Amino acid sequence: MLKLVESATNYAPDMTRGVVVVESDSGPGKFAEAIEELSGNDAKHFALHSVAHLGLTHINGNIIGPYPVNTEGKVLDNDSELPATHPNRQPHRYRIDVPVTRKF
Repeated sequence: MLKLVESATNYAPDMTRGVVVVESDSGPGKFAEAIEELSGNDAKHFALHSVAHLGLTHINGNIIGPYPVNTEGKVLDNDSELPATHPNRQPHRYRIDVPVTRKF
């Protein structure tokens, strides 16, 4: 199931554009399902539907992801100083970033 990550979603001060963050609730052991779910059209429609009440009704650019986040919601990357086996370097969920804008 998809959900909006409001704490990671950002909007421009004038509310004409933003980046909506959508997360799959498929956790460890189901990452292939999460990636498939986030790669489909349903995820894009979910993102647009989530912010349509703000007037943000169009995708504006490339969707970023799916990418993994840890249990704290931090993006996992290769630049971390933690060893690869550390619990904070383990994927917990997958997300996508959807850039949205108002109709021109």
